[in-house]
Amino acid sequence: MARQAEALLRSRLDRRDLLGPWRDAALEDLRTGPSLLASLPGLFAECGIAGTERAFRAMRRQLADHDVFLRREILPRCRDDFRLPPEVYTARLLRHGVELSVAELGGRAEASFDERRRQLDPLATRLAAERGWPDGSLQAVVRRLEEDRIDPARLLDHYRRRYRQLEQLVRRTDFLTLPRRRPRIRFAGEAESEVVPFPHFRWPSAFDPDCGAGDMVMPLATAKPGSEYGGKAATWVLAAHELLPGHALQVSRLLEPDVSLARGVLGFTSAGLEGWAVYAGSELAADLPLEARFLTLTHDLRHAARAFLDPALHLGRLAPEQCCHFLRTRVGLTARAARQALWRITVWCPGQATSYFAGHSQLAALRAAVESRLGAAFDRRRYHDLLLSQGLRPLSLLRRCVLASLETPRRRAA
Repeated sequence: MARQAEALLRSRLDRRDLLGPWRDAALEDLRTGPSLLASLPGLFAECGIAGTERAFRAMRRQLADHDVFLRREILPRCRDDFRLPPEVYTARLLRHGVELSVAELGGRAEASFDERRRQLDPLATRLAAERGWPDGSLQAVVRRLEEDRIDPARLLDHYRRRYRQLEQLVRRTDFLTLPRRRPRIRFAGEAESEVVPFPHFRWPSAFDPDCGAGDMVMPLATAKPGSEYGGKAATWVLAAHELLPGHALQVSRLLEPDVSLARGVLGFTSAGLEGWAVYAGSELAADLPLEARFLTLTHDLRHAARAFLDPALHLGRLAPEQCCHFLRTRVGLTARAARQALWRITVWCPGQATSYFAGHSQLAALRAAVESRLGAAFDRRRYHDLLLSQGLRPLSLLRRCVLASLETPRRRAA
């Protein structure tokens, strides 16, 4: 396996039309590789897979030689600039389901960012006054809320309780039809935490009819001091995004028999997936406690910021240091969270961070269009159920299908 990869790489090293990897990204992969490899025996044992020792030893030797090859022959050819060529970057955006041009995306995101700041400042002042905090600035109120933390030993139980509370809220507000499947909530292993150092949702197998609704995975750092997701108020926001009415519900609906595999898997885009979770969380936030509404808005602010910072970085309009400064001073992130956001934009998945805002804005526009057409006949639960029944179609196609479905009853009535 490793030898075949090396032969393929060597055959293409002299091609000047191919872009080499960014050095920092390559070094990051080399750093995390040993952790991933070391985690495999434990996973084999956990899954009850026996007889792997000999093959694993052979693979470990091959990958050790491959590591030497990468350091000797690939690292010297790596590029020193993280930025992607404009054409490649635009293709990345399309792959993530972002159908807006870079200019349109940036303009909409900046306008949304300014609007969110105008909404947040009075909320921060109100929270500070109610809690008796002397500083009512955005950054100070966010830090205060982060200080009200959950005991790490009880963190997973707290998120499970939040899921049950959100179930009750969805039922009481008739937000949508609740899923049959329930997700698991667990801490990541050491290797998982290395590769994806932020909370995320892991999909179940679409080919297993008896599977659950997937896993909400919390990296080990979540339970440590300084993590933004260990605060009590933040658990509302994260649970709404990753669990209900966000990804866990979305994935559970995709696994129902009436949603085709093509819609559920082959039509996947980050904008469709993340756009729903942001839209649904923002929509439900009106019924959450004040501190949860405030933090939901701060996350919307963050999504808007990343939607114009990501292209600005890759198109050379902004330096990484300027990006971190903006995230700290205007978005309210800690220095650690700002560095992680920068890492996500430049190393982990360039362009993907824009999909949260792009997907949310398109779904919000579709909601407004449907509500305008139906007027008093608009039913929020039926509308959300209709959206989820469409699967993960590209958002422009989703819009056409949903609007066309409104015309069918009219034609029948005529």
